[in-house]
Amino acid sequence: MANGIAIFGIIEGLPEKDGIPLVQEAYKRSPAMWKLPGGRVEIGESPAIALYRELMEEIGIITTTVADEDLIFSMNLENHIFAVYRAYYYDGEFGIYSDEIQKAGIFSFDELKNLLSRKEILPNHAAAIERYLAGKETLAFAEKLSAKA
Repeated sequence: MANGIAIFGIIEGLPEKDGIPLVQEAYKRSPAMWKLPGGRVEIGESPAIALYRELMEEIGIITTTVADEDLIFSMNLENHIFAVYRAYYYDGEFGIYSDEIQKAGIFSFDELKNLLSRKEILPNHAAAIERYLAGKETLAFAEKLSAKA
């Protein structure tokens, strides 16, 4: 039974580079694995506020408030719910703002596919990113078809 929520964000619209930010946590595992920025929802906090707080604390990015329709991926795990939302950049300068993070980067879709193929992203995060990329590819294909029509 889940006793908490871990919430993570796939951020769109970053001004620095077209891509998705990932982080590596300090002191967690060897070899270090990439993951989406985010963390646990605190008592009395909504998932939207928790994601907003976590993104600011970890990578200095302020996003617009997420809504239910921004949910990309969720999974009921043994001890918590794992949820990934699409968040939209609003302000802030990307970087490392927490001693919990040892490394951060913004990865293009091709770079993400490479990390996925080399299994350098934590499994649940990888599943969420794969679903997100599949949706982006489907949208691009549909746009290409409508442009030809």
